[in-house]
Amino acid sequence: MQDSKETITEKINARVSYGIREERVHGSGYILSWSNGGMCWMIHYYPEKEGSVITLDANQVLVYGKKSELEALLPDLPMLPLYGNSFEARFRVD
Repeated sequence: MQDSKETITEKINARVSYGIREERVHGSGYILSWSNGGMCWMIHYYPEKEGSVITLDANQVLVYGKKSELEALLPDLPMLPLYGNSFEARFRVD
């Protein structure tokens, strides 16, 4: 199973409320985490175990695919919608 950039973008854009949630892993999945400080997406080092139920925070999405292909997409993914309300976004001076 491989998520397209469009599918990953949809998952990111769905993150509009705070709180944790659980998801079941259905294949070779990786967690992407948004960093407010770095203003970027990061991929977790190890894949999640198929069939496990994982807990994700508001700044995380579960995506499927080869790690190298997912890493290549990171710079092109949209910002987390919740970032605009963050302390870091309000006081960032670039």
